[in-house]
Amino acid sequence: MPFSLAREKINKPINDQVWDAVADRFPRGTSWKTLAGNLQLKIQDCVIGATEKEKGWRCSKECCRAVLKTWYQQYTSSATSKELMRCLTDMGLANVNWQIMRKLGLVEPENIPESER
Repeated sequence: MPFSLAREKINKPINDQVWDAVADRFPRGTSWKTLAGNLQLKIQDCVIGATEKEKGWRCSKECCRAVLKTWYQQYTSSATSKELMRCLTDMGLANVNWQIMRKLGLVEPENIPESER
């Protein structure tokens, strides 16, 4: 795949496949809150709190999915896969980027390290 096409895909706004792939990596805990707060044009604390209250504090996957969807709805043009990948990398979760690249068609499953599948 040409570099320009890959760059174009990464710079597009996230979609439901991307936020689902990321949410699947947040099955428990509160790291989804850190993700929401570290995104450029971050999700406001009141939205994070409301999401947690609505989805339940035990459902990290659903909370993560909800805040990424909210981020997309509020900041569509800035809510890119590139920004999400930057944030995950800064959090020490760069391994999740493999799943984003897979959903964007930038890498085939067999080319993803086995430990990251």
